[in-house]
Order: sequence, then C-alpha cells, then structure tokens
Amino acid sequence: MVDAKNGHWGKVREVPGLAALNEGTPDLDSVSCASVGNCAAGGGYTDRSNNFQAFVVNEKNGTWGKAIKVPGLRALNTGGFADVYQVSAPRRATAPPAGLHRPPPSLPGVRGRRSGNGRWGTAIEVPACGP
Repeated sequence: MVDAKNGHWGKVREVPGLAALNEGTPDLDSVSCASVGNCAAGGGYTDRSNNFQAFVVNEKNGTWGKAIKVPGLRALNTGGFADVYQVSAPRRATAPPAGLHRPPPSLPGVRGRRSGNGRWGTAIEVPACGP
C-alpha cells in the first residue's frame, strides 16, 4: 500500500498484519476513504490450504490498523475463491463502509459491513441477481 500526503506519494509498504495471514501472493483490490486519513481497504490472500481468502483493513486518523480476515467469510467460502473486490467508505457516519466479495459467476456474493466503531461485522450471503 502507499499513502499520499500534500499531493505526493510516499513509499510502498506492506499492509500491516497481512504477512501473518498470507501463505502466497496477496493482493489489495480496493481502497475507499471517507475523508483524508480515514479509509477502508480490502483484498485477498492465500491461506495454508491454498484457498483464496479475503481481508479488510482500516485506517483511522492517518494510521493503518492490522489486516484481518473478513469475519464469518471462511464458512461461506466453500469454493476457496474469496476476495474483496470493492469497499465503499461513505462520508455519512450512519452508513458505514461495506465490503463486497465477488466470487466466480456461479456463486452468490457476500457482503460485510463495518460498524461505527471500526469493527467489521460477520459476512452475510447476498442472493445472486439475474440469470
């Protein structure tokens, strides 16, 4: 990941805590900021069983926390293809950021939600839309 300050990009650095989760090649797929220094990010990593799992990480007041597994997603990730492809960090305090797990087209999606205190709630399955 990399931060910008005063219009300049800083040095690329590892997502804090991601090395403890990852056994393969991780990817950071999405970052969204409600304001400068207050962001949510997510992506995927490979676990010890060689399955793809999803992680999320929060930035508060310019400091990134540790990456965590998306709570509850392991039970829903029966195909081993979890990833966070998009996070959204709305500016309104009443609408906390939500993460989106987009599996292969044949599988349903999963949504995670971050509470007002910055903790991610348990992922829930979202029925597939369309044909």
